[in-house]
Amino acid sequence: MNKFSWYLLKLFLKNLTIVSLFVIMLQWLSSAYGNINILEGYKYSAVDFIIVATYGIVLGINQLVPMIVAVAIIITMIILMRSNELLAYMVIGGSLGRLSVPLILIGIVLSSFMIFMEYKAIPEVRVLRENMLNIMRGMPVSNNASGFYNTWFLDKNQVITHISLVSISEKTIYGVDEYIPDKNGRIAYINKMEKLVKEQDKWVAYNIQQMNILSNPPEIKYIEKNVLNDNSWDRLISISTGDTRVYTPNELYTLIQLFSEKGINTDTLELNLYYKFAYAVSVIVLIILLYPISINFSRNYSIVKNASITFSISLIFILVQHSCRSLGSSGIIPPIAATFGPIIIFLFIGIFLIYYRSLAK
Repeated sequence: MNKFSWYLLKLFLKNLTIVSLFVIMLQWLSSAYGNINILEGYKYSAVDFIIVATYGIVLGINQLVPMIVAVAIIITMIILMRSNELLAYMVIGGSLGRLSVPLILIGIVLSSFMIFMEYKAIPEVRVLRENMLNIMRGMPVSNNASGFYNTWFLDKNQVITHISLVSISEKTIYGVDEYIPDKNGRIAYINKMEKLVKEQDKWVAYNIQQMNILSNPPEIKYIEKNVLNDNSWDRLISISTGDTRVYTPNELYTLIQLFSEKGINTDTLELNLYYKFAYAVSVIVLIILLYPISINFSRNYSIVKNASITFSISLIFILVQHSCRSLGSSGIIPPIAATFGPIIIFLFIGIFLIYYRSLAK
């Protein structure tokens, strides 16, 4: 990189830091306000309150990074345009394409940071925050691998399965009820299992009731113990929560595999998994897209007008992302197309604009 590229990199990092600190402060205040409502009527120390509010920053920062980057890009280019430094760089034969390289590298670093947060930091901090809130409210601390409860499945054979509780720490699934229909779609058989326990690489069902409810009177068969040949339950005990909004990428992938084996539609889970990566990559796309749009050597150049147009483009990009995600959730378009379609389209638009600006005399 030449000297001007290093200068641009330092200026962008400076503006990125300033904008980030401002947004983090607002995020902390928002988190603190939310915690005040949660902790109303309880006694707690100021230190604990500050720590819990800080955890809120970690949980919410990923959603704010694209906008932070967009504002930092706009501010950086405004400074270069007002001082005519970018114009001077172009006059001496500088390339806008090569000048974008350090910005793109920063985008790659930020995207990697967001993916790390999704895989590692956010899941751990979410548990720490919930446990600290429970301590501050005098409630018992939850187990990090406690599991989830009250879950329903509908497989490809139209068999309805209800699970009362999945205990990851015990490797046990409690209260499994299967509702099996006949060829006319009526519930004909009900299988109730008190629990499924993982024993020596095999799943063992205990205290089973098999009921034929179409017979009169209903036929009931009791089985004390039965070894199952279905290992798909292994994936279920590796998931620590039943809330799809907070699944880690690993948990989403595991659940997608489990649902696929049972013939259950996985579009929503795939959409959530892809979106975690697409939202991180959107930082790189925003940099490539906004960098050339924010450059304007016109004599009628207006800072407010140029900044407004550039920021509006970033909002349009994010709006298109969310709209496509809604279409994917409705099943109108495939999850992978709904997630990465806008990324690819706006990425090529940005690359074209950089190329076009580089050719401009």
